[in-house]
Amino acid sequence: MSFLAGVGVFSFAAILTVILWYGTKDNEGGQLGPLKWGWIVVLGLLAGAAYRVVDGFPFNIITSLLNDVLGIIGVALPELTLPGLGLLLVALLAFKKSSRRGIAMLCIFLVFVSSDASGPLEEVATRIETIATELPK
Repeated sequence: MSFLAGVGVFSFAAILTVILWYGTKDNEGGQLGPLKWGWIVVLGLLAGAAYRVVDGFPFNIITSLLNDVLGIIGVALPELTLPGLGLLLVALLAFKKSSRRGIAMLCIFLVFVSSDASGPLEEVATRIETIATELPK
């Protein structure tokens, strides 16, 4: 029996949001302390996939906002392709020192970019979306 059985994608997205919000604040984190980098990446990617799949307030606002950001990037840098932007985000994630919360936001945005990019990034995003939708059933 799964711990998340019957939770649903909307609730799963809400749970991940709370974990990422409180688990990424420096000098906080309750009894467990702040999340480690690897957990932030995994949970951020799952949260981004859940946001993308779920339909309803407030997650549809996040989806609309991130799609608007993608549109602005497309207008400002028309030569930058989605696969190129995805790899740029992966490089930022790997090599730029960021706050815990910044890493979580970058991972959520990475899922949105990757899901519309072609090639391996889209395949990874599709698999993450499948996990995010099937895990809480």
